[in-house]
Amino acid sequence: MAGRTVRRFIADLGYAVHTPAEVFGRERLEAGLRDEDWLAVVGSRGWVVFCRDQHILDREWELRAYLAARCTCSSFPAASRSPGFSTC
Repeated sequence: MAGRTVRRFIADLGYAVHTPAEVFGRERLEAGLRDEDWLAVVGSRGWVVFCRDQHILDREWELRAYLAARCTCSSFPAASRSPGFSTC
């Protein structure tokens, strides 16, 4: 998948892909969006999260937010350090 983003790869498979900026707006993202808030939205819509957050299971408050949202999350923490692999 060298030179391709996870987002584009999934879209090319025919799935709908939503970026945080599209869902929440750039201004709200820049102002700061709590995990509890965005994960709840994702969970309520039945969406899957692809992220680079390698600490989501280490930080108790992040884990609680993830579990409360009841969403599926796939984390690719090494992706940001792999040559030729770019993330969303």
